[in-house]
Amino acid sequence: MKDELLGLTAMSAIFGALSLVVFYFLIFEMFNKKTAIMSTMILGVTPLFWLNSLQVLTDITGLFFILLLIYFIYYFIKYKKIKSLYIGSFVSAIAIGVRFHALFVAVPLLVYSYFKMENKRKIFQVLFIFL
Repeated sequence: MKDELLGLTAMSAIFGALSLVVFYFLIFEMFNKKTAIMSTMILGVTPLFWLNSLQVLTDITGLFFILLLIYFIYYFIKYKKIKSLYIGSFVSAIAIGVRFHALFVAVPLLVYSYFKMENKRKIFQVLFIFL
């Protein structure tokens, strides 16, 4: 029993660390390196982030996938790379599977991405990956 709990706690801590990495790259894409470093350091020392990272809950795992989703959708909007939209829709499906509340982030982002698409016919491929 204790080994399983330790393994799940370690997994939550790993997803917490990976969330910081994804958060850094997201802020770096949006702003600059200095802002990304400062923002990541602030998030990294936030007590609520630490508390959730060291508990066996789906909060931090869901945060990781939501941040990854936001990163790929932002990358699609900024650079118009359809591959990032495909990856984003796949990540959104995982995020919703991990934490249902991700639905309230994923659907609006994918709808917004649809309006930013130049080739509207590819939306069916994206929706197929999402579903």
